[in-house]
Amino acid sequence: MLGGEWMCDTEAHLLCAGGVESEEHGDSRPRMETDSEALLHAGIKLAKATWERTKRTLEWTDEDVDRAFTHQVGKAHRNLLMEGLGLSTDCDYPIYDRFGNTGSAALPLSLALGAEQGFVQPDSRAALLGIGSGLNSLMLGLDWKTVGVKGTVWEG
Repeated sequence: MLGGEWMCDTEAHLLCAGGVESEEHGDSRPRMETDSEALLHAGIKLAKATWERTKRTLEWTDEDVDRAFTHQVGKAHRNLLMEGLGLSTDCDYPIYDRFGNTGSAALPLSLALGAEQGFVQPDSRAALLGIGSGLNSLMLGLDWKTVGVKGTVWEG
């Protein structure tokens, strides 16, 4: 792990909120309320700012990224995210097409499956690009030092 950055946009916390009581449903059980369109755009805005900080911290450019692993909601979200960050979708390992929206498990799941499938090659640079409700973003850079999943070599 080379390092990374995190940022939050707490003003957007109500775009996806749990525990919301709603009388319009006929009772006061907690509900989840999401403004998915506004959440998408606020998330992309936060992701752009976090990615710029992360690149400065890592002393990377967009061209330094060999592989990326992301929090994936679906195709439109992934494409807009990668375009907004200036990264090609070819460097990303999508899993939403097989698993759907797995929430916060999407990034580590795509990383594990990508490693298992040989998507990440030794001596490549991988970006972990996390964006979640609240809004929160954590982005990390890895210098990949592995020789497959079986017989994995983890170097510090």
